[in-house]
Amino acid sequence: NLTGFISAIRHPIAVRDAGTAAPRVELVNMEGDARSWGSEVLARWRADPLRVTMTYTYVNATEIDPEGGTRRTSPLVPRHQAGMVASYEREGAFRAGLEVYVTGTQWLEDDSYRPKSKPYVYIGALAGRAFGSAKLFVNVENLLDVRQTGWGPRGRPFIGEGGRWETECGGP
Repeated sequence: NLTGFISAIRHPIAVRDAGTAAPRVELVNMEGDARSWGSEVLARWRADPLRVTMTYTYVNATEIDPEGGTRRTSPLVPRHQAGMVASYEREGAFRAGLEVYVTGTQWLEDDSYRPKSKPYVYIGALAGRAFGSAKLFVNVENLLDVRQTGWGPRGRPFIGEGGRWETECGGP
């Protein structure tokens, strides 16, 4: 399956520094459009008892910078993402699955330490078994322990926009 998309939001709402003595922000309608376009490829393979689903997404998102008024790449939107979910299932008895997601770099907003995130891999697993009419599931997430603090501190060396002491979470 291949899907393409394009969108434009006229006069989107943005946050910018209010320029007051106290750290405050204001919500404003921007003059330009927020634009995004891209595509997604989805493929499925099935040979009982195995199933595999793979996806790849490309997104090009831009917006007007609320401080400078120029067009920029939208922060916190990774350009590339891919994923794979594989499972093994014996109908009515047992099921096990593994999910692997890769997220590419993304521009960060108002981060004191770096302008861009690092790409990262996220892995999860699920297993389930039926015991008569009862079912037991075990689900584990983030097996690689991916955290933003693995690539840099969350706390800021100074107060940020709106009085925030921490950076935004946009991935590692």
